[in-house]
Amino acid sequence: MNKYLSLFFFLCIAEINYAQAPEIIWQNTLGGDNSDDLRSFIQTADGGFLFGGTSDSGLSGDKTEVSMGINDYWIVKTDASGNIEWDNTIGGSSEDILTCIIQTSDGGFMLGGRSLSDISGDKTTANNGSFDYWIVKTDSSGNVEWDKTIGGSVTDYLSSIIQTADGGYLLGGLSSSGIGGDKNEVNLGIYDYWIVKVNSSGSIMWQNTIGGSGFESLCNVLQTADGGYLIGGHSTSGISGDKTEASLGFDDYWIVKLHSSGIVQWDNTIGGTSYEYLSRVIQTADGGFMLGGWSISGISGDKTEAGLGSYDYWIVKTDASGNVLWDNTIGGSGSERLYDIIQTSDGGFLIGGSSLSSISGDKTEDNLGNYDFWAVKTDASGSIDWQKTIGGNDDDWLYSIIQLPDDDFLLGGTSESGISGDKTEALMGYDDYWIVKLGDAIFVCNAPSGLTVSDLTPMSANLLWDDSGADAIGYKLQIINVSSGAIYNFSLGAGMTSRHLGPAILSPGEDYAFRLKAICSDGTKTSWSSTYFFSTPARLSEFSGNMVIFPNPGNGYFNLQISGLNTTQVQAEIFNLTGAMVYSEMFQTEDGNLTETLSLNHLPEGAYILHMTAGEQVFMEQLIIQH
Repeated sequence: MNKYLSLFFFLCIAEINYAQAPEIIWQNTLGGDNSDDLRSFIQTADGGFLFGGTSDSGLSGDKTEVSMGINDYWIVKTDASGNIEWDNTIGGSSEDILTCIIQTSDGGFMLGGRSLSDISGDKTTANNGSFDYWIVKTDSSGNVEWDKTIGGSVTDYLSSIIQTADGGYLLGGLSSSGIGGDKNEVNLGIYDYWIVKVNSSGSIMWQNTIGGSGFESLCNVLQTADGGYLIGGHSTSGISGDKTEASLGFDDYWIVKLHSSGIVQWDNTIGGTSYEYLSRVIQTADGGFMLGGWSISGISGDKTEAGLGSYDYWIVKTDASGNVLWDNTIGGSGSERLYDIIQTSDGGFLIGGSSLSSISGDKTEDNLGNYDFWAVKTDASGSIDWQKTIGGNDDDWLYSIIQLPDDDFLLGGTSESGISGDKTEALMGYDDYWIVKLGDAIFVCNAPSGLTVSDLTPMSANLLWDDSGADAIGYKLQIINVSSGAIYNFSLGAGMTSRHLGPAILSPGEDYAFRLKAICSDGTKTSWSSTYFFSTPARLSEFSGNMVIFPNPGNGYFNLQISGLNTTQVQAEIFNLTGAMVYSEMFQTEDGNLTETLSLNHLPEGAYILHMTAGEQVFMEQLIIQH
């Protein structure tokens, strides 16, 4: 028994130690009538965002331009709240796949990916082989300024692009091309890393083919603090070519440090005995590196923890020379794919990808459909602070994450889910861009303020106040007749900011006050607002003409006959006994006479107050409805 109690205590403590995960602040689904696959986004200099991916949708939904080929680059600019400002479809007549976007030092943007298109549409240079690197420079409004096609005679996939300190760009991807086209080195294996340095106009300055005898796939490049570069991906090669270490399994993480001129300085192979796929490498504040991807290996090689399911998130921290300091396997009993990792403002890390696991292993929330967004926050040592599963009833793939200046997070990826789970907007095509902002939920429920009165007459008034916030689900309204001491209490619904009072509550020439408190979504109530005092004016004159109302009681139809009026209009208002106005109509008189039928059969049975105003004359009568 003791061991079970100890386990229970441990689990409770572990759960308590997780920090509170942030909440969804807003989300937006962006797309057209077919497939839209988001792969990259950035926060722009104006505080908004630029989202980039690939689309084969036509003019539809959020897409304002027709498709140009099989697939096109599609960029969408939004404000800070995710509202679309503009979009642009960029491509040629064939297939163009966007993988990365950056904002450039001149305020414009650089788009990078691969293209199978020849000269057509926005593509101004011919295709070299199969897919080529294709970079497109735009201004700050997304208008194309220039484009460059860079490739060899076979297949070249651009994965990553950065702007370098000299104003040029470093392009990184994978290539199976030998010498030919723009490629001046033989390939070393099946696919190699291919690094190309271009100037600010896109002209090639130098290039380097880096690999072994097997298969290398590059995930991203970054400029290091010493002015050189680190490139990362995964490799199946043993010792051969540029690879100085034997493979540890079938596929390993492989990072390579380059001099600023592109010369290899060192490399490190990191993995276990099975498969590891590196998706992202970043430089950390201490000058080292953090690697993130997914692994199916057990304890072996550099992997110090057993697998939890199928593929798991696997993060590896290294020093500045690429030596492993620690690693952490994070996952559930299903399958996880890690696609992005960032260092957070507190020195920890946010890991983003997709998970198929329900509650198991490190996963504390059930999956909502198939694959869901799964964001995991760790401290600086890789221990989990909190986690968040976000998704709908189908596949949701999280590819990119950023931390915002206010310490909130923005997640972006591709969703095949309709309205379900966390997803509040309908699917627009086969799949769409899906953007989710996470942050601390702002609880807005305050005591009402801004109390005032308008349209005050001897026996009616409009009470007004300001909205108490998004988390106010109702109000308590209290009206006090200061002259008599009578108190009236009313319950009002969410979003109400006014209440009309009539002769059932107000009388001429008396003093009144009102105040409110908000009912909050957590079940609490605010304190009372400040009290607002007002006085009804004295009645100016009684009605001096003749008026007949019949039948009364009636079934809802009342005949109204008035004579001896000195005005051309009569205002009729009917109030229930709570003071709410339920009927209002303006009648025209003829030679001081009025004959009309009040049609009140839609009102429930009960007593009502008829309030008539003819210029400065007023008249009240009780009406009884009996169906």
